[in-house]
Amino acid sequence: AHPHILPICAFGMQPGYLYLVTAFVKEASLGQFLKQNTRFTPQQLLPVFKQLAACLDFAHSQGTVHGMLSLSNVVVSNGLNVRIAGFGLRTMLEIHGNAQNARPQAHLTSGNGTFLGHPAYISPERVLGQPADARSDIYGLGVMLFELLGGTQPFRGKDPLDTALQRLQQPVPSIHEVCSEVPEAFDLVLRNMLERDPARRTRYAGESASAFERIVKTLHLAQLAPATSVEQSTLN
Repeated sequence: AHPHILPICAFGMQPGYLYLVTAFVKEASLGQFLKQNTRFTPQQLLPVFKQLAACLDFAHSQGTVHGMLSLSNVVVSNGLNVRIAGFGLRTMLEIHGNAQNARPQAHLTSGNGTFLGHPAYISPERVLGQPADARSDIYGLGVMLFELLGGTQPFRGKDPLDTALQRLQQPVPSIHEVCSEVPEAFDLVLRNMLERDPARRTRYAGESASAFERIVKTLHLAQLAPATSVEQSTLN
């Protein structure tokens, strides 16, 4: 139970099918919101980032990992209040698609070849078949922030598997180069969250949110400084 987690009411199995019951919502997903608004400025994104970070740090402190973070799994209401949905879906999909065979990257797809989850947000270690942990969620959150700021995902392949593999083959693009309106200072935060090696990745979502907030405040003060100097000169 957390203010920024969509409540799970029940779960179980009916003949051959797993089910998960959550609170009913009519609000749009963060992905739908982004399509309507193109992209976020760092100032607009900060309160959303802080909510998501607080939610993930709480879940991780309880030993719970989402493992399938994406913009479509975040519900957004008026005033940009967000709630993460989909806790438990990764486990259900893995159980449903648990068919081991000789296909390459078989752990990423179900028996009929459907990709399990969201290839744009999957962490490098998950692509390699390693277990998801809190650092996998940090990576997924980093992809979400990149998309919200730049209006596009950092890796986009010709198909889901190609998209997933690109994070093992290509460096993380610069958010400033993708969208010049985003100050270069935010690249460091995103690169720490999107570090290919989970051992070198940011450990807590709150750490990244705090670093992001410091940059926003520093840039805001830098913008105010010239205006203040002009006002003082006028007064003198």
